[in-house]
Amino acid sequence: MRTCTAEWTWTGPAGRYNIAVQYFDLQGGTAQFNLKINGHPADSWPANATLPSRRPNGDNSTRRTIPNLALKPGDTIRVEGVPDKTDPAALDYIEITP
Repeated sequence: MRTCTAEWTWTGPAGRYNIAVQYFDLQGGTAQFNLKINGHPADSWPANATLPSRRPNGDNSTRRTIPNLALKPGDTIRVEGVPDKTDPAALDYIEITP
């Protein structure tokens, strides 16, 4: 299975945070996204909305927010995308808020 990933180490203070994943949900397939903290699943979802475009742009930009996740300095945050058919599991950005 092909996957694409974005991973980084949290350097902020320990606490509970909301993690928002901004991605593109393209026609022609159902990509799968997974969020992991230190290798442990935190959330998983299909990109299966019916949106009007086959290329990443504003009309298929989509956000998934995972609330109230515990983070501490040194934690590894990883977003994995699994493409499907013509949906490449395109990731835009991650936002972390208290």
